[in-house]
Amino acid sequence: MIVTATNVLALISSPDDPNPEIKPSDVNLIFNYIHSTPSLMTEETWTTMCIPGISEEYLLHVYCKFHSKHLGIVFISTSDE
Repeated sequence: MIVTATNVLALISSPDDPNPEIKPSDVNLIFNYIHSTPSLMTEETWTTMCIPGISEEYLLHVYCKFHSKHLGIVFISTSDE
């Protein structure tokens, strides 16, 4: 995801999976989690999350890097590698 302080600008997926199943409610949950945790907006960070729409056997691994308070990149993966 490419994000600003108030919006998700773009969702970009892997070429291997051009149409990932992602729900707007999941994007909203991730976006709100990032903005409710100050360290995710000020430091380059990896964190794990559990999203209700995803099977319990998977945790999301979320990478956040904000280049300024108005522009950030969020990488989301189900793999911990």
